[in-house]
Amino acid sequence: MTIDVLHCPDDFGALDRADDTYARRHLSACPDCQAVYHVEHAPPRQEGRCDKCGAALVQRADDKPDTIAARLKVYDQQTSPLVDYYRERGLLRQLDATVPIDSVYRNFRSLVQGTRSR
Repeated sequence: MTIDVLHCPDDFGALDRADDTYARRHLSACPDCQAVYHVEHAPPRQEGRCDKCGAALVQRADDKPDTIAARLKVYDQQTSPLVDYYRERGLLRQLDATVPIDSVYRNFRSLVQGTRSR
């Protein structure tokens, strides 16, 4: 499990997500018209081809699974001490980011609004 960190004014927010879920959320893009596609949530009608102009889609180097895994490893190593610090002080607010994105957004808004009202 990896945690994305969000800084709120008085608290420290974190999104819990499984690394494999994050790795599957990569994008491909059209180099010609800049259209962006998501492998699961907004795939092109024809695999590997842009719906708008028909060009071959490309995946950015930083969206490839190996690159994502390396980034997550460094992120976890550098972030874990902060997460522990805020958790020990009762200032950590966590969200499940493995649920659909609209649920993550809705839950995040509730977390931020709740933080502001305290």
